Amino acid sequence: MQSGQKKKGLYASIYDTTEEMDEAVQKLCRKLALSHESATLELKKIFWEGTENWDNLLTERAKISGELILSSTLKMPLRKSKGNNHVIS
Repeated sequence: MQSGQKKKGLYASIYDTTEEMDEAVQKLCRKLALSHESATLELKKIFWEGTENWDNLLTERAKISGELILSSTLKMPLRKSKGNNHVIS
C-alpha cells in the first residue's frame, strides 16, 4: 500500500526513526545549499505553479470536508468504524 501512495506523490520517503529523517533532511539541505541559485529559483517556480489560489482552495476544501463529516449519511458509518468511541452529534 505504501508504494502506491508513494507513486501518487503523497510522500517522498519514510524513515524508521526521527534521527534517520533528520539526517536525510540535513543531507537535502546541504545539497540544496550547494545548488545553482538561478536553477533553484526556476525549480521553485515550477513546483509552486498553480498554487496562487491555494489559501482559498484549502479553505473551500476544508468547508466541503466539514459539511461531509457532519452529514447524516456519514455519521452512521463513522460510528461503526470508530466503535462509537467518539462523540458525533
